[in-house]
Amino acid sequence: RSVACRSGTLVSLSLQEVSNSLKDKPWWQKRDRIDELSSLCTHYAAALAMAGLAAAVVQHEIIILGADPRSSGMDMLKLANTLLSLASCCAVVCHYTFIAYAARMHAHL
Repeated sequence: RSVACRSGTLVSLSLQEVSNSLKDKPWWQKRDRIDELSSLCTHYAAALAMAGLAAAVVQHEIIILGADPRSSGMDMLKLANTLLSLASCCAVVCHYTFIAYAARMHAHL
């Protein structure tokens, strides 16, 4: 099959030639790496969310036992819960980003 370039010259392309040139690309040889990274992001999101949940449960139980909610220990648990929740949200965004990359890559294969 011949394709005209912008300069007007004809370039002969075969599926075999295109396939061979793509195989030289590093992502072609490791296409599954994006899926692995996406899966890793979901594991991080779950682990961070569970750690944030644990901090919230500990905070609640300590308050039930009669501790002062304005103590520095409570502030540390609140900070831990907030940071872990934000990190979990970032991991979820990372997962969806890798899904978008994978969709684009598979559309071009």
